[in-house]
Amino acid sequence: MNHNTSAAVELDTDEVEDLADTLSFVESWLRRADHEALADLADFIDPNTALGNVRDVADVFIIRLGLHTMTLRQRLKQAGR
Repeated sequence: MNHNTSAAVELDTDEVEDLADTLSFVESWLRRADHEALADLADFIDPNTALGNVRDVADVFIIRLGLHTMTLRQRLKQAGR
């Protein structure tokens, strides 16, 4: 993902709230997922993931979900929601 060139996309605040809630829900589920589910996720993200790195790959993805959720909620707060 190239962050240097971006175009604005408009969503109404209800859509942003729904998206933030969805990301938060998936993040919470993944934090409780068993090793097999996280291994499947890591394999989907990077088929070359070594078994010892499954948790690292999954954790990075989970953290990114959390950061995106936080960003969306901050934007909502800035918009007065």
